[in-house]
Amino acid sequence: LFSVSPLVVLDCEAIACYSCVSINGSDPKCEDPMSASVPLDRPCRQSVAGHEGLFYAYYCSKIKGVRQSDGRSLLIRHCSMDKLADIPTHCGQFSLDEELYSGCIATCTRDWCNTSPMLDHLFLLCFLGNNLKE
Repeated sequence: LFSVSPLVVLDCEAIACYSCVSINGSDPKCEDPMSASVPLDRPCRQSVAGHEGLFYAYYCSKIKGVRQSDGRSLLIRHCSMDKLADIPTHCGQFSLDEELYSGCIATCTRDWCNTSPMLDHLFLLCFLGNNLKE
């Protein structure tokens, strides 16, 4: 019993996140509003640079943006070992794989919290704000 307890505690502390990627609407289930059939990672684990194996993630994330070079949309729901921003939701410009995007990045710490429909409103405001400046 004693040797099983730490395993149970670790599993309870691991976060569960929705996991999907949609590029230009390639996965309609991942797009907002999100389908209930989107896969869950539970427990969600990630690799860490310089270490072998997978480690329990602490955060769920949702990244939604439009690539500035060609207008291609991107939506990623996944887990992360690190916060992706200093605040729960960051909207504006961000860089991913050496490409510049306009959109929002949200990081949260509750199971299945990366559905975040509120991001749609924030994304629209950021998109309009950035385009009205020009």
